[in-house]
Amino acid sequence: MRTWIKIEYLLMISIFAILFFTSISAAQSFPIKVKVIDKDQAEYDTPENAYISSYSADVKEDLDWKLETMTVEAVDELKSSFKGREPVAETMLKHEKASRETYIVNKVFYNDAYVLTVEHYYEDGSIQRTPVTFVLENEKWKLTDKFSNDENVNQYSVYHKRASVVRQAVPTYSRIRFDSETRRFSSDMVIFNQSGKELRGPVWLKIKILQPSDATLENADGTHFNEPYLVLLDEDGIWPAGKSLPIKTLFFTNPAGQKITFEDEVFAVVPEEDS
Repeated sequence: MRTWIKIEYLLMISIFAILFFTSISAAQSFPIKVKVIDKDQAEYDTPENAYISSYSADVKEDLDWKLETMTVEAVDELKSSFKGREPVAETMLKHEKASRETYIVNKVFYNDAYVLTVEHYYEDGSIQRTPVTFVLENEKWKLTDKFSNDENVNQYSVYHKRASVVRQAVPTYSRIRFDSETRRFSSDMVIFNQSGKELRGPVWLKIKILQPSDATLENADGTHFNEPYLVLLDEDGIWPAGKSLPIKTLFFTNPAGQKITFEDEVFAVVPEEDS
């Protein structure tokens, strides 16, 4: 009898732990806009806060602070790699200082580390998505580069060239359908290049002002200033004038079941001679 009571007790504790940690995970909302802080505001209790500290050190060109955000091993490797070359600070800060806005868009646990997916948005319209990894060192989350050659981590790295809004490429959507089995809403989209000129990839469709507020674009390829987008044509692809791109299906989650509405923008790379 005591054995069964003990087993039931352990099961209850296990279920509680699962629900507790699931609720913590669910409470984390992405994307997180990265805002520059001062050194005395730095925290290392979570990977997200550790990244904000590291990013802020870059922007403020504070090399001592930057090194404090890194593991001992990462610091040693960094100093070794820049020995006899241009100053460490100048090289490290170029990427972050050039970006206009930066967001943490996802977090996954990998081996003994957390991998943050970070997106940098630049003035020229290009987007850099990159993985940043953190491990616990002396009870603080610190930046590490020990996964720099790991394909499982590098899959989160993507670069999109500068793209401009193309007003002469207007998408046409089918009526939104509801699938009772998957509980998803969907709509097929076709788009023609009516600009009168050849366009280049990446071409992407940005979904704006999606309503109702709890609806999401389930198959989004990323976010642009906190709004989802779909890649319609990959990097360096060619979109001839007057031609359509392959039909793309948009999948939406819509817990409220209300009418889905949204606005859109189409981005494409305009060849230099036409820009």
